[in-house]
Amino acid sequence: MSHLQTKLLTDTWVVGPWDEYLQVIENPAYEKAKGYYYNGKMRIEMPPVGNDHSRDHSIVIYAVHLFASIKGIDLNGNDNCTYRKTGYSEAQPDASFYIGKNAEVIP
Repeated sequence: MSHLQTKLLTDTWVVGPWDEYLQVIENPAYEKAKGYYYNGKMRIEMPPVGNDHSRDHSIVIYAVHLFASIKGIDLNGNDNCTYRKTGYSEAQPDASFYIGKNAEVIP
């Protein structure tokens, strides 16, 4: 497997094949990055992982769970989960939720 020699632009969409995207996200230099791939384009984000970001992240997750609880909505929350459709797309949101009858769709 060849290694990328040039540093990839981050925080912007870049045209590239799926195989190159996989090389980038497996590169130790991007260990803390979030990766997205869609429609032949990749995006690597170097997230701010400081106190402010973690506090905002926590508040959003808590608010969603509180709202669902008060309204009696079934909810399955995920923190920093990777969603991949091999060869086509990938996303790594900070938080994601399965709601209602989809709450238990993944065992």
